[in-house]
Amino acid sequence: MVGGVIYSFLGVIISIAGLIALISAYSYSQLSIKYQKSGGAFTFGHYIAHIVNWGDWLPRVLAFSIIAVLALVNLRGISDSSRLEIISVWGKLFVLLGLSLVGIIHWNPEQLTAGIEKHSWYSAIVGAATVFMAYEGFQR
Repeated sequence: MVGGVIYSFLGVIISIAGLIALISAYSYSQLSIKYQKSGGAFTFGHYIAHIVNWGDWLPRVLAFSIIAVLALVNLRGISDSSRLEIISVWGKLFVLLGLSLVGIIHWNPEQLTAGIEKHSWYSAIVGAATVFMAYEGFQR
């Protein structure tokens, strides 16, 4: 039961996720073509530089600093790596909490359905039934 249902469930999800991944990849490629820069290495630095507005040098310094710190932690051994992982998880939790608070402050229920096309009432039932059947198989 798990095999058949989980594959049907994944088929629905993957078709949507694949389309989103394709659109995202196309968007990133178009941004790279427009600005003639790659975006992966300095993204964090650019976010911080945009917030503090200290100039174009900051993303490079931050990217180098992050890479250097991570390399040093890896060279020191697994105990430092595990401590860094715990610290980074707590940091992520605080960031998510902050984003949640900002989202609650700027809550606008009308935006939940903006740009979404209308579907028939039974589409939600079909989706819920597919998810239910996928998880039902895990009980055995």
